Amino acid sequence: MASEPPLLPPGTGAYRPDRDTEPGAPRDHMQGWNIAIQNALDNIGRAPGRYDMTVVLSATVLIENPGNVIEYLAKFS
Repeated sequence: MASEPPLLPPGTGAYRPDRDTEPGAPRDHMQGWNIAIQNALDNIGRAPGRYDMTVVLSATVLIENPGNVIEYLAKFS
């Protein structure tokens, strides 16, 4: 089971994948960012309406050879 993402500012979402996955095993990174984007939308914190927004995707990576993404982040601004 994935760990709970930290409390983040409105419009920001995170997803921490399960660390039990075999190190170096291929991972669907887009799925991680998709979950982070949905978490950001669930935490948007804006009045109803239409907004033109930019979304920035980033990741926290643990370098162990190979590197592993330990947290996916999405931020709307």
